[in-house]
Amino acid sequence: MNKLLVLISLIALDCGWNGSSARAAQSETDAQTSPPPTASVAAEDANEPEGLKTSHTGTFRIVENGEDFWIVTAADEKQRTKMHSAELATPEEFRFSPDEKWLYVELHHGSCMSGADLYRRTDNKTGEPNESGPFQRVEPALEHGAWAEAMKQGLFTTNFADEGLCAMVRFGGWSDDSGRLLLVVRGGEERSETIGRYLYYNTRSGRFELTAYLRKVNAASAKSHEINVLACAEPVDPLPDLASLKKQCSEADKKLNDTYQKMIAKADKETVPDLRRWQRQWLKSRDTGLQIYLAAFPPAEKEQRRLQFLIDVSRAESEANEEAAARQQ
Repeated sequence: MNKLLVLISLIALDCGWNGSSARAAQSETDAQTSPPPTASVAAEDANEPEGLKTSHTGTFRIVENGEDFWIVTAADEKQRTKMHSAELATPEEFRFSPDEKWLYVELHHGSCMSGADLYRRTDNKTGEPNESGPFQRVEPALEHGAWAEAMKQGLFTTNFADEGLCAMVRFGGWSDDSGRLLLVVRGGEERSETIGRYLYYNTRSGRFELTAYLRKVNAASAKSHEINVLACAEPVDPLPDLASLKKQCSEADKKLNDTYQKMIAKADKETVPDLRRWQRQWLKSRDTGLQIYLAAFPPAEKEQRRLQFLIDVSRAESEANEEAAARQQ
């Protein structure tokens, strides 16, 4: 089976979305292109560090050196934060917030078990390589707080993480103002029977949230083992003006279409029908989610909210598409 198809299948199953990383060509959205990785940090041993992720502006990079993972400042690679050793947990996904003050890190714990950490920018600076800056991990771990809040809100009747069963905390998206991080919390006794629910982490208050809108989204998926609707992270700040949102959507249409076409071009011929089928499923989930979102706001806001929703959900999809395509190089 083509490696791209394997990756997409895992993403679709773990996230619980009826879609793939091959995201829709016609979505009205915006996505920022990550700059190419810069030179690696000087190796502390004979192994050359591998660049895994670059922030939107190129200010920060994620590198792997042996079994260790670091957040480094591109302009001064002595300034770096040690995240994890693969002996304990393997970081697999990195999502910088739009303002680059936060970093979501997904962790692989084992088969159908994944968690997450959240790092906050501190801009600590020292004269020598160290483990304390420029980011600091939020305590307690994001995954523990997410499961505790999910139980408190009645999203699950069993804490599958505590039971050692299938339990996952996955990335849903950042709001454009970086005020909210959307999480997908999934759990069940077996991978094929996991259920997923949405939850926010509010970076302004440092608390988890379940808004009226997210309650409606969760209710729409309550009887399914998959999340059949896409959600976005509601911004905390006022929305940009209509003209700005329209411009972002216009630019995003081209961006998302380009990333999708790159994935199609890299796929084996026999996998292309599956990619196109997943594209249609993602569009359906997106459109269903959009209707739920618009119902949560007054008529005067609907057009701005429509554009904002489409931009946000596809930003996450575009970023995943780019990474999946890059793995095929």
